[in-house]
Amino acid sequence: MIPRSQLDIGWADLAYGAVQTALQHDHDADLTAPWPPAALSMLCLSVRTGFDLLLRALALPAGSEVLMSAVTIADMGRIVRAHGLVPVPVDIDPDTLAPDAQSLGAACSAASRVLVLAHLFGAECDFADAIEFARANCLFVIEDCAQSYDGGDFAGNDASAARLFSFGPIKTQTALGGANLECRHADKLASVQSI
Repeated sequence: MIPRSQLDIGWADLAYGAVQTALQHDHDADLTAPWPPAALSMLCLSVRTGFDLLLRALALPAGSEVLMSAVTIADMGRIVRAHGLVPVPVDIDPDTLAPDAQSLGAACSAASRVLVLAHLFGAECDFADAIEFARANCLFVIEDCAQSYDGGDFAGNDASAARLFSFGPIKTQTALGGANLECRHADKLASVQSI
């Protein structure tokens, strides 16, 4: 993320990217190491479009609750509401940026179906406890990695059911747009792709 609201990309960066794209070399060795097989991921316009498609594929009953990090972009809550679902904010621990355990427990109810965990402000959060809580409560875990991808080996938590990565213009590792949706459940991803 660029806290100064100023793009950290120039003409030299764009030219370098164009040249590297045109050169013949093994891109797979550089870029695909942290990513799952193509059968478990797909490219999207943005994290929001991937999230929208995933919620459509899950086909949750109206009124189902989606527990979400209380700090997130407003569009994520709007997308949840557009599907007839109820966004339920979960406070975060200011020291770790992970969901506060007490808040998560209080937010969860019999209507809860999904837990959305957001890595915030470029941090790579440890969501192990939250994911364990989600498993114990039969929640589908969606990990929003939009702000955390830095081009390194970090690819979210393998225990998440789905992960979303953004390559928009204000991201650390930008492609000036696009996103990647990963899903551990091939049947859910197939539904997303058919939509």
